[in-house]
Amino acid sequence: MFLIGLLFLHYLGLIFAASLIIAGIVGWGFGVTTALAYLSIAWKVYAGVGIFNFAFMTTFAHQHCCVGLNTFGGHIRHRGWQGVGEDLFASIVWPWHFYQFDRFLKGWGLSLADAVLNAIQYWLVDSWRGTIFSSVNFQTGEVTTGRVKTPDEAHAAIVSAITEHLPDEK
Repeated sequence: MFLIGLLFLHYLGLIFAASLIIAGIVGWGFGVTTALAYLSIAWKVYAGVGIFNFAFMTTFAHQHCCVGLNTFGGHIRHRGWQGVGEDLFASIVWPWHFYQFDRFLKGWGLSLADAVLNAIQYWLVDSWRGTIFSSVNFQTGEVTTGRVKTPDEAHAAIVSAITEHLPDEK
């Protein structure tokens, strides 16, 4: 059910926002207590998903900027307050942001569900075991995969992969 919800998250967010607006009009405009009860729970859900969106967007930015090459805190300092402000604004207007962000990710051949699952994998696996690092030997076509935990390990792995797979001089 969670995965199906992720597939339609960009539409579910818009439907949820519309339901909040309708419940607000019906509850406060016409005094319907059921709508007010829905609003008393729905604003907590809205805030919770907003917090999740903030964590998701900062993680997404870290994954596509300098994961493995910089720490998360170093990435936040590198990206600056403007990036944090953009993520904060996106978390406030998350129903619209989910819709727009899914459209943006389609250009990369991804969906919002892919990005969310990648962020969850980063939080639960990669942040503890290390980020996956793969290199290709272009002479033999052999792929070597390992994990790096620190920026220093990533730098050493990159230097090692480059020096080991240099073409033979003839």
